[in-house]
Amino acid sequence: MKFRSYSTFPLSCILAIVALTFFWLPGCTPDSKPQTRIVPEGAAAADAGRPKELPGISASSTLNDYLRYAALNNPGLEAAFNRWKARLQRVPQVTSLPDPQFTFRYYIEEVETRVGPQQQAVGLFQMFPWFGKRELRGNVALEAANIAQQKYEAVKRRLFFRVESA
Repeated sequence: MKFRSYSTFPLSCILAIVALTFFWLPGCTPDSKPQTRIVPEGAAAADAGRPKELPGISASSTLNDYLRYAALNNPGLEAAFNRWKARLQRVPQVTSLPDPQFTFRYYIEEVETRVGPQQQAVGLFQMFPWFGKRELRGNVALEAANIAQQKYEAVKRRLFFRVESA
């Protein structure tokens, strides 16, 4: 049985392998979907993340108007919401495959090996985690997102309680 040396591969063949590799390995990175901004209930988002118009507070305002005003203008509530949103975005990151590694070596002087001289070498490596490990990581990240959601709800309830008691 005769082994084929890397030096017999033309450079165009190597470039074709590299090009096919980048098109052949979908799913190694998360999907590049357009990012959508999630806004808390009843909030109208502006460019800087602040509402365009604040609800008017007057003597005839109801409790719901005060609660809406407090929710839209409280930086602590906004920070808790952004922490929850960040935890949700971690789920597809931890469930995707690790990045593939591509190596290309070109030897200035031919290296003599058991199968003949080598001028260049190509390598492609992809790590595959053990069965079920990606799903478990996704479940852990999802539970962390659920915890962040509960913290956001607790901050919102505390804020609403303070507004109602005032």
